[in-house]
Amino acid sequence: TDVTCSERQHVPVAEYASNLEHMIKAAQAAGVHRIVLLTPPPVGNDARVRHQQIRMGISDPVPPDRTLEYAQQYAQAVADVAAKHKLPFVDLYKTLQQTDGWRELYLEDGLHFTPEGSRKVWLELKDVIQDNYQELSLDRLANQMPWWDQWNDTQPDTYWSDTLPQLKANTEAAAAAAAAGAAASKQGQDNSTMN
Repeated sequence: TDVTCSERQHVPVAEYASNLEHMIKAAQAAGVHRIVLLTPPPVGNDARVRHQQIRMGISDPVPPDRTLEYAQQYAQAVADVAAKHKLPFVDLYKTLQQTDGWRELYLEDGLHFTPEGSRKVWLELKDVIQDNYQELSLDRLANQMPWWDQWNDTQPDTYWSDTLPQLKANTEAAAAAAAAGAAASKQGQDNSTMN
């Protein structure tokens, strides 16, 4: 029998949530304590059907390989896991649907992001990082590459020999500050679990 893409890729919701928890625990065991979860985005059912018809070269009605209603179950699983582990998360499922015309604006084929959809994900993620891990906000991170107006394209080696030591020092300072922030965050989490 023919197996649709969604059947081949399908992971039951409970297993999905369990897998997510395993990834969180593995990251934390490796020393990663600044974690942000993202829900799956909503699905544009009609666009999924059109996409399948185009791929199959048919115009007959076909059931969507993914649905908005089904995606909601996975989004809820992410929200539940985030709450259980006291982690911030970006609720793409709900947030994207708050914009009129979200299906066309944010989703290419009812599932994959358009450039504007990718931009929206970035903006939402940036805000969650800013709200929960201030030490990782863009204005606090060291620049890793030269600004366009500092680049000498006729003598690029000059830039690197003059600037690389400072970039390395900035990176090391940023890493030390981030480690101190993580240690303080972990200490706060440890204290809250003991109370």
